[in-house]
Amino acid sequence: MASTILGAMNSVVASSGRWARPVAVTLLWVETAVLAVAAVAYAIHGVAGSSDVELSFALAAMVAVLAVPLGAAGRAVATGKRWGRSYGLMWQVLQVAVGWYVMSASPLLGIGVMALAIAAAAAIVLDTRLDPQI
Repeated sequence: MASTILGAMNSVVASSGRWARPVAVTLLWVETAVLAVAAVAYAIHGVAGSSDVELSFALAAMVAVLAVPLGAAGRAVATGKRWGRSYGLMWQVLQVAVGWYVMSASPLLGIGVMALAIAAAAAIVLDTRLDPQI
């Protein structure tokens, strides 16, 4: 009886989760694109005459450095590599923390950041459930 229920649950998860990997990859790459745009924006801000040029360039470099492995993690998830999943989940946890902090300045933006992180984490976890590679 229990094996029948578990089998039915696994088939439901398998049939409903075929979207998990493409969604996870898309959300990871969207986050990568946002980081890349932020890096360019900080660099332009520094060139355009920021009052603190060094800080603008430092932020641009830091955000660019964060974007590269996140994009690689998206590619790894797309090809089914386990390390991409773990890096992607770690990034989502950090992003929830950032969203929580941002809520003090802009509640709507903070909620949006956290919603994106939770959606990406859910897609990564569901993809892991469908293809555990154990």
